[in-house]
Amino acid sequence: MKIAEFVALDNIRDLRQRDIGKLIRIEGVVTKRTGVFSQLKKVSFVCNRCYEVKGPFFIHKGEEIKLGSCAVCQSKGPFSIDKKSTIYRNY
Repeated sequence: MKIAEFVALDNIRDLRQRDIGKLIRIEGVVTKRTGVFSQLKKVSFVCNRCYEVKGPFFIHKGEEIKLGSCAVCQSKGPFSIDKKSTIYRNY
């Protein structure tokens, strides 16, 4: 499927939360970039093999989490985020 003659054209500064999940065409040149910051404050992970919860981990800005292996089944993943016990950062 090819999309041609896409009508909606926005400036990057006009993007808002309402545009999440929509297909948007943007034209422009990147003149400055910054790092991508985690929006998680406290996060727990679930092993997708044995369903053991790993965490909670408290995330500070610029910090990356290395999960290693599951303590129960020794699997190196995959892990998914436990949405019940995760807290998001308010920006």
